Amino acid sequence: LSDNKDVQVISAVQAGSGWSIMMNVEKAPTSDVKVRQALEWATDKQGLIDTVYGGAHKVGCSPLTPNLLGFDKSTCDKYKFDTAKAGAILDEAGWKLGADGMRAKDGQKLTVDFHFRSDSGTSKAMATFIQANWKKSGVDVQLFGAERAGYLDAVRAGKHNNQFWWETGTDPDVVRILFHSQNASGGTNRNRYKNADMDKLIDAAAAESDPAKRSEIYAKVQAKALDEAIMIFMADPITIVGAGKNVKGAVLDWGGNYPLFHGASLN
Repeated sequence: LSDNKDVQVISAVQAGSGWSIMMNVEKAPTSDVKVRQALEWATDKQGLIDTVYGGAHKVGCSPLTPNLLGFDKSTCDKYKFDTAKAGAILDEAGWKLGADGMRAKDGQKLTVDFHFRSDSGTSKAMATFIQANWKKSGVDVQLFGAERAGYLDAVRAGKHNNQFWWETGTDPDVVRILFHSQNASGGTNRNRYKNADMDKLIDAAAAESDPAKRSEIYAKVQAKALDEAIMIFMADPITIVGAGKNVKGAVLDWGGNYPLFHGASLN
């Protein structure tokens, strides 16, 4: 679009939690927080964005996108792409690198089952990238692609170690969808993560009317989610809209999803 001299680009980050990877905390080996933390360090987010999305999106850091109330920018300092760091954590957890370049413990290879929608070209491209990416850290990624019905049956039953997620929303209570225990048994919390302290934080934040106090609680939610490496937040999707340069005053809505023309005019 930017190459067309008659077109202007209007863009904005979509509000919500962006593209992420859910990690099943009930199924080995992602039941081990050390393995989950290692996968955080092993993920080349910028590489995925450049490869799959042509560099259009921004690297994700948090269960909240930067345009939501309560986003904590310090989350962007928590994990970086560092295969050496990932390897050190896996070594500490007993997963040793073999001559074949893959890791094993007690004779068992470090294998994760990654389920994705095979009827989505984007999901297939992301899954293929992650498979190659995590292999650099000695992790064997087995890909299980299925169309919508088969995929949902598998992940709702908890057969996965990993699956993709993309959530949009204009309120930070979007974290309830991802982390609250009430959604953990076949619901939207396919991390299958159940933690009473997290539930209390989420409920307290939703009940708080003061924006500053609410933001403080959401900072705790984000810190806990990252410390326990429940999910990998890969990309904050950007909506890109093209409009003629004679269009003035067009903007994207607060959620970053749709163009609004109520204040627009043609010149």
